[in-house]
Amino acid sequence: ESSLSAIPESISFERAAALPLAALTVVQAFDKVDKPTKGKKVLIQAGAGGVGTIAIQYAKNVLEMHVTATASKRKEELVKTLGADVVIDYRSEDFSDVVKDCDVVFDPMSWKYEKQTLNAGKNVLKKDGHYLNIISSGTVNGKEISS
Repeated sequence: ESSLSAIPESISFERAAALPLAALTVVQAFDKVDKPTKGKKVLIQAGAGGVGTIAIQYAKNVLEMHVTATASKRKEELVKTLGADVVIDYRSEDFSDVVKDCDVVFDPMSWKYEKQTLNAGKNVLKKDGHYLNIISSGTVNGKEISS
């Protein structure tokens, strides 16, 4: 019973039921990152999404990282409230022109941003950085990869 918590009235049962899976996804992904993480730079794609909102809080409050997140201008305040230090409006800015030398990129939308993130000429990710994707496109730099 000590592991249980009441669902706040403002959250539906369906949304509450999804939280543990989203949180587990984040924790398992970040478990692959070299420790210590304090002060390291992370880019979190889709920061206002279900997984992204938890990733921001985890990276900021547990791992003590400097967090940059992408979100729409309309969701900027939410993402900042969750802990993002920098918010990039993905509708008006290309993250790969703004973000450089990240230690970690957390990408729950791999099929959309993978190529830009891994483009060596853009330097979004440090050479020895971690690219954490949830759903792979099946290719890296145009070459098919196997699982």
